[in-house]
Amino acid sequence: MKIELELELEKIKQAFKNNNGTELSNQLKGEDNDWEIPVYLEVYDLPEFPIDIFPAALKAQIKAVAEYTQTPVDFTALTGIWVLSTALYKNYQVKIKENWTEPVNIYAMSLMPPATRKTAILDIMTAPIRENQNSLAELLEPKVQVRNYERKTLLKKIDEHQKKTVKNNTPVIQNDVKTLFKELDNTPEIVIPTLLVDDPQYDTLIKNLKENKEKLAILSGDEILTSSNKNMKIDLLLKGYGKDPTDYFKAPLITLCITTYPQILEDLPVTHHRKGLTGRFLYSIPSDYNGYRQSNPLPIPNHVKQQYEKLLLKMLTLSTSQPISLQLDNKAESVLKKMLDEVEIELRDKTLYEEGFRYWMGKLTGNLLRIAGLLHVANYASTDIELNRIPTTINAETLSAAFRLKPYFIAHAKKAFGVMHHNEKFADALIIIEKLLEENKPIIDRQVIWQKTKKIVTTAERLNAALEVLESRYYLRRITGGPSGRKEMIQLNYHLFPTAANL
Repeated sequence: MKIELELELEKIKQAFKNNNGTELSNQLKGEDNDWEIPVYLEVYDLPEFPIDIFPAALKAQIKAVAEYTQTPVDFTALTGIWVLSTALYKNYQVKIKENWTEPVNIYAMSLMPPATRKTAILDIMTAPIRENQNSLAELLEPKVQVRNYERKTLLKKIDEHQKKTVKNNTPVIQNDVKTLFKELDNTPEIVIPTLLVDDPQYDTLIKNLKENKEKLAILSGDEILTSSNKNMKIDLLLKGYGKDPTDYFKAPLITLCITTYPQILEDLPVTHHRKGLTGRFLYSIPSDYNGYRQSNPLPIPNHVKQQYEKLLLKMLTLSTSQPISLQLDNKAESVLKKMLDEVEIELRDKTLYEEGFRYWMGKLTGNLLRIAGLLHVANYASTDIELNRIPTTINAETLSAAFRLKPYFIAHAKKAFGVMHHNEKFADALIIIEKLLEENKPIIDRQVIWQKTKKIVTTAERLNAALEVLESRYYLRRITGGPSGRKEMIQLNYHLFPTAANL
């Protein structure tokens, strides 16, 4: 549950609308005016996504899709990075040092509330990939049928010869069986490649990885992460980020895009944080445009759509037996050194980051290097140069462009990790402060608030925990009062009231 500063202040103003606002303001200030300004809940200074880092065709597509769907450009831009990864992750990697290589697969998590047109964005941005996958299927289907018939015939012959060996196990028959098995080995199954799979269950994921040489692109809602997916083993997602061996695979490689609503982060199992899965994602959590969307937005121009499709299809046609290693030139190495020094200094401040976010920061440079590799190939693919002739050296300009994303991703990761650790106390605190403000009094009997919230905040322990959150953020103080002088009361911070604080 989240509240933006503007929304919070608006609720305060609505609650304050009465005839004795000035009198109440004076009561709130009184002689005790040493209140700190409240630490407002969920306020983030989020920078704009620098979409000019993309090649022209992708930049134009991102802007046009955001305009057409009336959504923030952020969501489409991060989807665009993941789409590049889906097109290129099988064939490229960035080699920084002898013992430091980054594949160019991306784990992206784009989060917006329900009914904000996420599906429309994904359908548009992934359309060329799906069309290419369908074209490959149509092309290979006749060959698959022929190969299946050939293998079925060989298996039938092997079965017949093995039956003969029961009655007459001669060297000739044995040699015939060996020959047939060798012929079967030389007639492997033809598997239609899977470029993209939606929300796979664990068994499907294993099958697809085996059929696609241990490489797979996944588009998911929250099913792949949430505890409701009992069969999903996060170890495979952990290992698939960096090509680490598992019980099933030598070097699995997964590029993953999750699009859902922000509150899902509150429900993730603790193991996802402790094992570091949440630290592998790049996050985007923009505000939605609901209530301000145009009813007749500009459609995506045909030439923009065509150029985007042309770029993606060109990158999808490349197939290599081994990943092509991209390296940094001398100037780019200097840019990287500066970035590494910056991050290292930021990691020294142990009071600023909680453990999960510190782990995320440790992965940030590697993620940005992966994006630099994607931008390098995409920039050249936007020209007339053939893919197999693209230079393998990343220059300082491209690396600097990728590193411009650092402030954006840090800000959104802070927001994401903040949401992740909003627990029952935080949700209860938001309910309680709303009820307190509705009372429109400087001092309120705790029992009054308990009666108004006990159906939701069901125990006294939860009420105490939520009040502690609000007190630590300077919303209120707990004091004693009443006729006996021992009743617990709640005193509100006068800064919360517009007239008193001159808001």
